[in-house]
Amino acid sequence: MQLNLCTTYTASIFGFVFKLLLFITVLLPHGDLSVRIAEKTAAIRVEPNNGLLYLQRGELYFQHEQPDSALADYRNALKRGLDTSLVHVLMAEAFLASGEYESGLKSVSEFLALESNNLKGIHTRGKLLEASGKLKQAIADFEFVLARSDNPRPQDFVHMAELYLKSDPEDTESAIAMLKNGVDRLGKVISLQMKIYNLEKDRKNYTAAHQLLDEMMEPLSRKERLLVEKAELYLLEKKNFEAAQALVDAENAIAALPIRFQNLGATNKLKEHIQELKQQL
Repeated sequence: MQLNLCTTYTASIFGFVFKLLLFITVLLPHGDLSVRIAEKTAAIRVEPNNGLLYLQRGELYFQHEQPDSALADYRNALKRGLDTSLVHVLMAEAFLASGEYESGLKSVSEFLALESNNLKGIHTRGKLLEASGKLKQAIADFEFVLARSDNPRPQDFVHMAELYLKSDPEDTESAIAMLKNGVDRLGKVISLQMKIYNLEKDRKNYTAAHQLLDEMMEPLSRKERLLVEKAELYLLEKKNFEAAQALVDAENAIAALPIRFQNLGATNKLKEHIQELKQQL
């Protein structure tokens, strides 16, 4: 009995501590940053003319999603003689976050005057230009950075494709070319392939769209979703026989899954969608 009471008490303590930590995590997501900001503030009181301390606290404020406080500290760093290129690019990022795009462009221009080919600076300028609606100039900056990036991400190519279309909704060719560039550099990333597929489908280039679906399906062990997509594509082409066969193939692919997968919510929704598509045949 005593052991059970002890175990229950220990479990209660652990439960309380877990809930307390969860409460702190939810309500104070920047708790560690707040402590570090307080430490830098204490250091600044000791060395009020140390520009580096203001720069460091400004970076912490920026991470803490307080761009105005960050800007105040960056200005203090400049006043105390820390007039380095880093200060100007950090100020540009803070101006971007606070919506002061023209001020940000001025800061990043000062930075790029010192380091004209700095990729971080050019990328920051691109973001500021995009935010201020200067899309052609933004595209030029992003293209420059992406061409020289050692570790581009799929979303970088997607962003560029979307920017082409935002600048000119008819420029599907440039958007597709950029996405294909991403596939060439990163391999057959399905997020890039799906973007190309949707663009080809939207412009009614159904032959290319089918080819892309086949390429995406080939390495997959589970093909049911793309088979349904193929059926929808056939329906757009008014090819009901082919659409019906693709739906049968999708149903067979679902039936071949382990029972636990067949009864998942997402799978049930897919089965319902298949029945809806059958009504269109």
